[in-house]
Amino acid sequence: MGTWQEMQAVEPGEITAVSFRPVWLTWAFLCVVLWLLLGYFPSQPALLIGAPGLLVSLLLSLVLHPRRPAQAAAVLVVGAGVTAFLCALCSQSAWALLTLIPAIGAAAAFFSPLAGLYAALLAALVALASWRGSAAAWYLAAAFSALGLTLWAALVPQRSLLLLALRQGLLTARLTDELKRERGELNRTIKALDLSYQLLEKTNRELAAAQQEALAMRDLRNRFATNLSHELRTPLNVILGFANLIYQNPHAYGLEAWPPLLLRDLAQLQRHARYLSQLVDDVVDLARIDALMMPIKKEPSDIRRLVLDTVDTVATLAKAKGLPILVSCPDDIPPLEVDPLRIRQVLFNLLSNAIRFTERGEIRVEVRPEPDLVRVSVSDTGRGIPAEELLTIFDEFYQVGRPKTGPEVGKGLGLAIAKRFVQLHGGHIWAQSKLGQGSTFTFTLPRQPIASAKLAGPSSPPTRPPRQLPTALVVGAEEAIMPYLSRRLEGYRFLACPDLSKASEAIHEHRPIAVIVDGSLSAQLAQARELLGTSWQEDMPLISCPLPSLKQLLGEGEFAATFVKPIDVERLLSAIDQLAPARGQPGLVLIVDDDRGFVQLLRRAFHASGRPYTVEAAYNGAEAIRKWRRHKPHCVLLDLLLPDMSGTEILARVKNEIESMPPVIAVTAATPGEDAMRSRGAELVYMKAQSFAPGELTALLQAMLDLTSRGRRPNTA
Repeated sequence: MGTWQEMQAVEPGEITAVSFRPVWLTWAFLCVVLWLLLGYFPSQPALLIGAPGLLVSLLLSLVLHPRRPAQAAAVLVVGAGVTAFLCALCSQSAWALLTLIPAIGAAAAFFSPLAGLYAALLAALVALASWRGSAAAWYLAAAFSALGLTLWAALVPQRSLLLLALRQGLLTARLTDELKRERGELNRTIKALDLSYQLLEKTNRELAAAQQEALAMRDLRNRFATNLSHELRTPLNVILGFANLIYQNPHAYGLEAWPPLLLRDLAQLQRHARYLSQLVDDVVDLARIDALMMPIKKEPSDIRRLVLDTVDTVATLAKAKGLPILVSCPDDIPPLEVDPLRIRQVLFNLLSNAIRFTERGEIRVEVRPEPDLVRVSVSDTGRGIPAEELLTIFDEFYQVGRPKTGPEVGKGLGLAIAKRFVQLHGGHIWAQSKLGQGSTFTFTLPRQPIASAKLAGPSSPPTRPPRQLPTALVVGAEEAIMPYLSRRLEGYRFLACPDLSKASEAIHEHRPIAVIVDGSLSAQLAQARELLGTSWQEDMPLISCPLPSLKQLLGEGEFAATFVKPIDVERLLSAIDQLAPARGQPGLVLIVDDDRGFVQLLRRAFHASGRPYTVEAAYNGAEAIRKWRRHKPHCVLLDLLLPDMSGTEILARVKNEIESMPPVIAVTAATPGEDAMRSRGAELVYMKAQSFAPGELTALLQAMLDLTSRGRRPNTA
C-alpha cells in the first residue's frame, strides 16, 4: 500500500493491531500439538473436534488473506471460537470454554477492542447458558467479562494511535503523490523555460546578426552615396565636356560647321549626358536618405509661400504647354516646422510630373488644414494611372505604363525621393487616379514636428512656445561650415568662433553645451585650460575633431580654386586665364588626374579655344612630382584623389622643393570637405574641466565602441 490510491482503498476495520504471521505460526503449532495428542488419545472427543476445526480455520484464513484479509481474520476468529465451544460441549466440562480466550484476544487484535469485548460477553453468555446454575459457569462468565473489558481498555489507545498513524500515513502518501506530480510539472516547466531561453538566445543572435547586416547595408549605402559621385561623375565629366566641345567647336576638327544631321546627333548626346548627370544627383540623394545621412533641417515655414514659390518655378513649363496652374491655399495657416528646401523639392517633383503627363486641361494645387496636419494635393487632368500601378509608382526607377524613351523621358526617382522626404517629416503620401480623367497626388505634413529617427507620440499643444535648441560653439571653422553641421546634426544650433582665445567671451554670452574645436587647432589644446580660463564650465566638454571645410581644402592659400566634376570647361579655362602668371603668353599647364579621358578632354579644349598653353599630363602621384620638378608649370590642375597618394600629399612634397609655387587648382569628383578629411585622417579628443561623473566615461566608451563595431559581425563560436 505505497500509493495514495491504495491507501484510500483500505477500510479502518481491515487494519489490525497484530500481524497474521505470528498468529498463524502460533496456531499452526497448536494444531500440530492437537494432532499429536489425537494420535495418543484417539478416543477423546475434544481432540477429534479441536484438531480438524483449528486446521480448517487456519487453511481458510491462509486462502482468503491475500485478497480478503478482513474475511480471513473473521474465519480464523469464528473458527477458533466454534471449535472451542464444540470441544467444551463434547467434554461436558465448562472449564473447556477457557479455550475461547485465544479467539477473544484474536477478535480484539484483528478487528477492534470493541469486537473483543463483544466476543468476551458472548462467551460469558454461552457459559451461563450451557452450564446454568454451575459455579464454574459464573466464574467463567466473570473471567470472560473481565478479559473483554481489560482488552477493550488496553487496546483502545493503541487502536486510536494506529488509526492516527493510518491517517497520517494516508496524508503523507497524498502529499508525496502531489509533490511528485508538482515536481513533474516543475520539471516540465523548467524544460519549457530552458527551451524558451534557448529560442530567445537564438532569436537574439539572429536579431544581432540582422542588426549587423542592417548596419552593414547602411554603411554600404553611405559608401555608395560617397563614392558614386566620383565613380560616375568622372566619366560623365568627359562625356559632357566632349559633347559641348564638339558641339561648339567644329573648327577644332577642321570644319566650318557641322552637318545638320550630325548636329542633331550631338544635341541628343548632350541631352542624354545631362540626363545622366541629373540621374546621378538623384541617386546620390536617394542613397543618402536611405543611409540616414541626409537629416532634414526644420524651421518655421509658411506653407503658402512654399507653394507659390514652387508654382512660380514651374510656371514656364506649364505655360509652354498652355496649362494653367490654380492654387487654393488659405491665408491663415500657421507656420509649419518643415525643411523648406525639401518640401519645395517634393512640390516640384509632383508639379513637374503633372505638367509632363497632361496635354490639356489644368493643374490644381490645394492646401487644406486639418486639426493635426496639413494636407497638400496636386491634381491634373492628364492620362491617369492604372489602378494596379498606384501602389508601385513610388518605387525607385518605376515609370507608369510607358517605355523610357521619347520627349517625356523621366528617371523614375522623383516620386521615390518625394516619398522619402515626406516620411522624414512624419507625413504620408499617396496617389488617386482614373484612366483618362487625371491623377491626384496628396501628402500630409504634421502640425507638430515628429522626429524621423525614432517613433514619437503626439506632440504638445500648438500653443507651446518654440523650443530653444541647445548651442554648440565651433572654434576654428568659418561660417560656411555651420549649415553643414546643422543639416547633419539635427536638433542643435552651431555658432562659429575664429579661435580659442575668443572662445571665452562667446561661452559667457551663449552658454553652449559643448565646444567643438577644429582639428587644425589641435596643437592649442594643451593651452586650452589657460585660454578658456574660468569660462570652462565643469559640465561643458571640449571636443577636438577634423571638420570638412573649404578653408581646410584650400589650405593656407595652397589652392587657388576648386572645381567639382562634372566641370564646366569654359569656367575652368577662364579660371586658368585669370590665375596663370603668363596670361595671354605661352605657358605650361600640368594636369594631374588618373582619368585619361578627362586629360584628353582638356587637351582638346585648349586646342579648340586657341589658348597658347602647352599641356603636360601626369596620371599618378609619382609621375606628377617628377614632371612638376622637371617642367616648372605655370598652372597645375590637381586631382585630390589619386591611386598612389592624395593631392595634398603631392602638394606638400613639392612645396619644399620649389621656390615659387604656381597657382594650383583642385579638382575632385566628391565633396571637397570629405576629400580633405579623408586625405588627412581623423582624430577625436574629448576633454573636460573636471573629472568624469560616475558612469559618464563608460557611457562615452560604449558609444564609441558601438559606433566602431557597426558593420562588423560579432565573433561567434
